[in-house]
Amino acid sequence: DLKIFPSQSYLEDSYASMLEIHCMETEKEAEKMDSDYLSRIEGCGWLSTISTALRTSCEICEMLWRGETVVLVEGEGRGSSLIVASLVCILLEPEPRTRVGFEALVDNIWVSLGYPFSTNHQLCSPKAETSINPLFLIFLDAVFQLTEQFPSLFGFRREYLMDLWDTALLPVFDTFIFDSEHDRSMARRNPETPLSPSPAWNWESQFSEQYIKDWDNPLFGIPRRPDRNSLHDPSPSSMIMGKIPTPGVPDNKKYLPVNWAVASLAVWVNFFHRSVTFYQSSRSGDTNLLSTQRAAKQLIDDIYSTTRTESDAQRANHSQ
Repeated sequence: DLKIFPSQSYLEDSYASMLEIHCMETEKEAEKMDSDYLSRIEGCGWLSTISTALRTSCEICEMLWRGETVVLVEGEGRGSSLIVASLVCILLEPEPRTRVGFEALVDNIWVSLGYPFSTNHQLCSPKAETSINPLFLIFLDAVFQLTEQFPSLFGFRREYLMDLWDTALLPVFDTFIFDSEHDRSMARRNPETPLSPSPAWNWESQFSEQYIKDWDNPLFGIPRRPDRNSLHDPSPSSMIMGKIPTPGVPDNKKYLPVNWAVASLAVWVNFFHRSVTFYQSSRSGDTNLLSTQRAAKQLIDDIYSTTRTESDAQRANHSQ
């Protein structure tokens, strides 16, 4: 039963508080905010909701690995259950941690099961009052937490998640402008205003090829530790003298053992601060770091390729 999640009004207030905390107009206002920043973050409850989502997902993963059947019960099943179901898939399987797999997950769970994007993302509503239900953003923030804790296990960088959120607010792509598959189907069959399918995943319609390439995580696939001959013996290439390396992910865990405690979660500062001009430092540092990471990844790939070639040659000689 997912009644443990806060109400919609609470989530909207929590999101508004996060924006208020981070969107300052002057540096003087920012300095004043710094004095009670952490207490205000705790008081708004945003990270607490992220923690609840991750904790619940871990508990469900544990039940599934014990062979138990899990049924998510939550109103119409188009709210917090979608967050938990999506996170469980990501914790259990490596495919949704790639960009293609992640987009398929959003299609299969959020879009196909009828998350009301149009109703919940009313930035362009003709009504006087506009509001945003931040459930989808809570999911993206939870994924951001996973990328922070497991940086080499995700094929995309946090910038991709930010652009995905922005795209979900645009009343342009049929992926995010309907409340259900029924509404989408009716729009496609309407002779007066026929809908030309334009999925959000056609990123080339928004961004350049280089911009899209920059979403790729250079750390993806880099092993957290050298391969070992057994659970108790270090790899010959580990350069450890008689010491058993501590694994980053325990061998007995069949899913990502995320630390869901609030104290272990990070504020998504790049997201919430991005509209504050005086917080935006030069991007040259990020660019240099990205280049260094890509060079390091290429070096590691070359080393592993050489090692595999030598191992295959040795096995071939032994077999002869």
